Amino acid sequence: FASLISSVDPVSTLATFGHLNVDQLLFILVFGESQINDAVAITLFRSVNDEGLGSMLKLAGSMLWVFSGSVAVGVSLAMLVVLMFRFGKMGSSPAHAVLTIFVSCFFTFSVGELLSFSGMIAVLFNSIVMGSYAGVHLSSESMALTSFLLKQMSSLADTLIFLCSGVMGVFAVMSKGRGLKLGLFSSAFCLLARVVSVFPLGFLSNLIKRCVGKHLPKERDHMISWRHLVMMWHSGLRGGISLVLVTELGDWVDPAIKSEMLDATFVMVVLYLLVFGSSTGLMLKCLGLPMGDQVDETATLY
Repeated sequence: FASLISSVDPVSTLATFGHLNVDQLLFILVFGESQINDAVAITLFRSVNDEGLGSMLKLAGSMLWVFSGSVAVGVSLAMLVVLMFRFGKMGSSPAHAVLTIFVSCFFTFSVGELLSFSGMIAVLFNSIVMGSYAGVHLSSESMALTSFLLKQMSSLADTLIFLCSGVMGVFAVMSKGRGLKLGLFSSAFCLLARVVSVFPLGFLSNLIKRCVGKHLPKERDHMISWRHLVMMWHSGLRGGISLVLVTELGDWVDPAIKSEMLDATFVMVVLYLLVFGSSTGLMLKCLGLPMGDQVDETATLY
């Protein structure tokens, strides 16, 4: 349960960041943490769910196998699609290009799951490669249509997930069972755990930057301030990945306990979304972080 509930999904926070136009460093910190965190959480959950905690060496080997296999599937299929665009000259046909990219997402996920790897990690690395190399083979019209379609489908999927979470969260609260208590306790514990992890790692990152970036100009040191760290702590929402993982718990889990874990996950998703998702703009203002016209549009991270 700890491995599946540790995956963060700051969808509403990132949407608010984009709407308010926050500085690039804060956006990439929250977005990057969620991507790496999810990959580790999924890999750890799959390994523990399949192998258990009997042998740590076997568990580590299983994690490495699942992660490397998922990355290989995602990157390989992305390269295949890019080659299709290049030699098939699909960029001149916006409709075919958009449909190919859209279908490739589901195809990559299905292949990853079929091979007993993680479809979500495969799609993550597939999108990284596709985002870097597929765009040059598409026309401006194809790029605009693809971006619009993926954003709208992503928004629709997030809305359905949060709607389902809200309904199930209400049932979990009304039942007043152990799932509600577990969800509230897990929510408080995860907040404390993020303090213990985010702040020390942020300070360690700054220390490493000071050691390796002594000769860089000040405008390029990009130190992580305490305000950034507080906002990263605030952005630790949970979402669809935790819900998917909790439904994948094996038969070794008692059905009654599995039901309680599912209720707890719904409660945690809804509670974090209501408390932290709705207060993102207020938190940015209270911390005095630059946004909107205060952000220098010419500034770059690298």
